[in-house]
Amino acid sequence: MIRHDSFDDADADDERPDSRQPADPETASGSSARWVAIESPDAADVVEAARVLGTTPERLVEHSGARQPALSGESGVQRLTLRTLQYDDPTDAVETGQLDVFIRGDVVVSLHRPPTHATRHTAPPDGGDTGRAAVAALCRWVVDGYEEVTSELFVDVEEVEASVFSTTSTSDAERIYLLKREVAEVRRAVTPLVGPLERFAHAEADQDAAFRVLGERLHRLNEAVDSLDAMLTSVFDAHVARISMQQNEDMRKISAAAALVVVPTLIAGIYGMNFTHMPELSWTFGYPLALGVMVVVVSVLYAAFKRSNWL
Repeated sequence: MIRHDSFDDADADDERPDSRQPADPETASGSSARWVAIESPDAADVVEAARVLGTTPERLVEHSGARQPALSGESGVQRLTLRTLQYDDPTDAVETGQLDVFIRGDVVVSLHRPPTHATRHTAPPDGGDTGRAAVAALCRWVVDGYEEVTSELFVDVEEVEASVFSTTSTSDAERIYLLKREVAEVRRAVTPLVGPLERFAHAEADQDAAFRVLGERLHRLNEAVDSLDAMLTSVFDAHVARISMQQNEDMRKISAAAALVVVPTLIAGIYGMNFTHMPELSWTFGYPLALGVMVVVVSVLYAAFKRSNWL
């Protein structure tokens, strides 16, 4: 769906070329600035984008298949591929989309494929920016999305950290693994984009300042992602250590309880053999003595275990 076309905004419909005819590459590169933004493109949208750029739909589709952030150029058309990120708070999931920006001179076509499973998504900006300035606007929008997702991840990591160090027993391993995976998803979007943006900035002198700011933001985001990963690693180590301590404490309690049961069981087992010449078999106080010994020994062991916090 063509969501925005700056040619329409210029009130120049009577000068618009016939959309059924492919645009001449020379004309496309030398025409006035134009930005066509396409959301969730279908086959007809790709044909229109190729016509605006003066190229073939097959070449456009071939270029749009990549998901790795990159900058490339062929037949006078530059392609800047970016990953778009969106955070789904109920599931702690980072949804990934793709934004392909094609540039020929001052003509820009952006193809946005939003996250497939996202419950909502924010469309790229549109409005007054046209031509190559649109590339900077789109990149700012993408980086804004990265920062928003990173902020949400920081909130979730803090929640997990508070849960791990709380006084109540919790099970956070699964959520920690999930957040680790989402942080890796953010890293795959942010880190590879630094180089392509720097190359695009150096190719256009007037774009250098705007993209320098974006580069600085991306570097800060890389540091934030590394910080998130380190925090999650520390939290997971603390979670494992806490589980180990809890298991050791449980084993102490189990061992103490077993010791309390073993002593009376041993005494009862010996006197249950009923040999003819066993002592105390014919003694009147033999039975209460055996019970008394069991109670005394168990009481002494219980007091000792309680004093050493084994029970």
